Amino acid sequence: MSVVAPVGHLLFHTPDEWVAVLDGLCEDFTTALDRAVTEATRKIEESGPGTLEALGFVAGPTLGALGLVASDQAKEEARARLAAAARSITEDLDRLRAKVFDEADGLMGDPARLKRASERLEDAKSDLDILLSAVRRSSTQVDRYWRGQAERAFASATGFQVAAVARYVEWLSTASTTLSSVAESIKLLWSALVDVLRELGTGLLRDIASAFDVGNVFSFEIGPALSTLATIIDAVADVGRLVRDAAARAETTMTTQWEVMDSSPEVPGGRWPLVDDLDLHDLSDPSRWSL
Repeated sequence: MSVVAPVGHLLFHTPDEWVAVLDGLCEDFTTALDRAVTEATRKIEESGPGTLEALGFVAGPTLGALGLVASDQAKEEARARLAAAARSITEDLDRLRAKVFDEADGLMGDPARLKRASERLEDAKSDLDILLSAVRRSSTQVDRYWRGQAERAFASATGFQVAAVARYVEWLSTASTTLSSVAESIKLLWSALVDVLRELGTGLLRDIASAFDVGNVFSFEIGPALSTLATIIDAVADVGRLVRDAAARAETTMTTQWEVMDSSPEVPGGRWPLVDDLDLHDLSDPSRWSL
């Protein structure tokens, strides 16, 4: 996998697939640094007469001073500077990886499962819609043909039933929409985190290569690379904030809807409304049926 691949809206079907992409992107940065350090080390060891000394490293008292080969002392200093530069970048790469996976922990939901749950809730809503229509039709028929106490009892009972079913339909619709929205948000934020690493990571690879290229091989100017790393870490944190905001909104919506449901007069205490005993008696006694 390469960080410089075109940025796109990738389709991740499972959290494991997404984490594998993140891991691969972070690994690209480490591989690039290892490659750059290896090449810089080779150049140090192969440096010609006076090369290191001319670049400000300590000159040795013997052959290096005569300009025949780079002195061991100068090479040792160059190696030390290289190691320090590589260590600084490695530490920030480790911080970046930790930050990426720290934020990723908040996005470990499974969009596919959430989508299936949303669809099941929508199916349940559709079933209740059918039931609601049937109850309303039966109520119309009773109003047309019944009279007296039984008719009034039935109208009272179906009124509660219709109101309760309508409330459940409303709740199921909201719950289904919320879960679907969360599933889509997770996928979008998955892509956002990957895009941050891919887009900004291209610059990071360039900065790492520049720090250890032929022209800078003995100066190790790592400032740009560290600056880019800081920018990436901040961008990852921004995605993390979006994650937490989306989760908070979804939780608020679901909690609010449940509280409304629980306190609703149509479904008192979240329980199905019972038919009044007197109404039940009128409905159960054929002598009270009047057509």
